Amino acid sequence: MYTILIVDDEGVERQALNMIISKHLPDVQVIGEAENGRQAIDLARQCKPDVILLDIKMPGIDGVEAVKQIKQALPHTKFIMVSAFDTFEYARQVMQQGVKEYLLKPARTEEIVQAIRRTLTDLSQEREAQAEQMRLREQLEQALSFEQAKTLFELIKWGDVEGALTHFDRYFEDFVRTVGENEQKLKQTITDLFSLVSYMLKECHLDGDIEITWRPSQSFAEIKQQTRAELTRLVERVTNRRALHAHDLLHKAKQYMDEHYTRPLSLEEVAAHVRLSPHYFSKLFKERFQMNFMDYLTGLRIEQAKQLLLHSDCSLKEICFSVGYKDPNYFSRVFKKITGVSPSEYRRGLLPQNG
Repeated sequence: MYTILIVDDEGVERQALNMIISKHLPDVQVIGEAENGRQAIDLARQCKPDVILLDIKMPGIDGVEAVKQIKQALPHTKFIMVSAFDTFEYARQVMQQGVKEYLLKPARTEEIVQAIRRTLTDLSQEREAQAEQMRLREQLEQALSFEQAKTLFELIKWGDVEGALTHFDRYFEDFVRTVGENEQKLKQTITDLFSLVSYMLKECHLDGDIEITWRPSQSFAEIKQQTRAELTRLVERVTNRRALHAHDLLHKAKQYMDEHYTRPLSLEEVAAHVRLSPHYFSKLFKERFQMNFMDYLTGLRIEQAKQLLLHSDCSLKEICFSVGYKDPNYFSRVFKKITGVSPSEYRRGLLPQNG
């Protein structure tokens, strides 16, 4: 049985939704109704519903803010947003928070039922994935500590093939010493270990598929050799995938900078946009473009300033603000450092001899 909370500032709407759910979705229980965002937040924290059917535009705390606050306390709760045509911008905002379903008023009964069913399917799949993850973790912890698995995962993720092989060799020796020469148990333990590592790699959007086909009646030496070979291939595959993934992320980062350089922009903000740590993003950026983040951003702003100086009637102050600087004096110093002349001289055509 799934639970759902209905939130709408119109009593007639709440009553209609309640009737539709009761009639067409016997496996769903309406556990509460709220007429505004504040009530929705309080009821959600109290009842912990699986799904919240939420009107976007309400007096006081609207649906957008309610989603933000509820997701902080209940990250796994699903939302179905209800919007009138003139509040579609609100719907776009909640979509950015991971909300997948919205209905436009007036919604037909079938549309409402299908939206709820799709949401319940997503919820069921997430729960199954969580249960599978827990099963794999429990299996692994019977023979290998989670910290050891995490260490192997980190070594694979960062392309350290020698480190990964050394770590596996130590694990293999520990297994033989503590469990003995039990072929089937060793094969199952290695299979479970690789399943968990594969899951961790997929969570990082890396190619972590591992499928070892064991032959019958293998010696321990053959099992070790086969596993080492599979591990080596896995590290190589992940390394190649990381390189491709990094290229895509850096392209996305540059595109974001090209679109937002006109306002204050930090390395931390761009790193967060592509979901990398600031330190790792800075390292990748410099390796890929042979310049650091700030040098690229500065060059981008100065190049745009040049175009505005030559092809617009904007004042120097307006140009300064339009390319992301707050202080005209600082902008002038940076411009001269990069170009060799002041913005005013550049506009008058007094270009440096080197171009």
